[in-house]
Amino acid sequence: MGRVFAAVLSLLSLALRALSAAWAALALVGAQTAPSRPNSLSTLRDAVAPAASAKHLPRHVALILKSHNPPRRMLASFTLWLAAVGVEAVSLHFPNALHCIDSSAKLEFLRLMEEYGRGFGLRTLTNLDTLNCSASVCRLEFELPSKMREPPKPKTQKSHSVVFRIRFIDPSVDGISQIVAATKKLCTSSQAGSNIGRTSDKIDLKFVDELLKVPDFCEPELMYVFDGADDVLTLDYYPPWEIRLTEICHVKSPGIPSYENFLKGMDMYSKREKRIGT
Repeated sequence: MGRVFAAVLSLLSLALRALSAAWAALALVGAQTAPSRPNSLSTLRDAVAPAASAKHLPRHVALILKSHNPPRRMLASFTLWLAAVGVEAVSLHFPNALHCIDSSAKLEFLRLMEEYGRGFGLRTLTNLDTLNCSASVCRLEFELPSKMREPPKPKTQKSHSVVFRIRFIDPSVDGISQIVAATKKLCTSSQAGSNIGRTSDKIDLKFVDELLKVPDFCEPELMYVFDGADDVLTLDYYPPWEIRLTEICHVKSPGIPSYENFLKGMDMYSKREKRIGT
């Protein structure tokens, strides 16, 4: 009986060793295949080249960070990666961190982007010392390296630079209150008989959209939601009329704006077939 018991223990020991070795091998493979931080602008653009060539890159990306203390340095890197691959605008929503939209916090964030941009060869042409950070939308102009310059753009933009727009959404002014404000404006205009230059029977979807939309911003084609927990997806009062056709990349625990999650969202968006009916 003792020999049988010893044999069973020996077999269990061997099984545990084999299982441990298997886990170690899987961890090694994961470490070898997991994407690291990009070390150059060309590396970053090569990573999204297939999507860019097929014109499957979003123009406007929205980021929702639910942490009470969002990792600003990681977020600045993430936002810079978006600008570097050709995204034109980003909307930042901090539902639990009102301090992140203070003027000083915005300036600190933009300086971090400027710092990281230099590492990619992207020189900031915008003078941050004179930039109005109290506005909800800030614009950064980056000078592109010579090998990545494209033919001249419209007169408002230099051929060797790109303008990137960053919108900071005020979490204290949620989407519901904005709809209420727009409804009040419609009622007031109707009662006055003006409707801002329109007659009362011309209140249509286009007119309502003009009241709600943000100038120079299209609807976000891609949205990252960083939860930091394995919770059900919620948007925490992100303006709902802006996301009718938005693809959502839900990043759960640990919910950080990492390079791996950046590539995950871009890859997800590039594989979606866009079908918009009439």
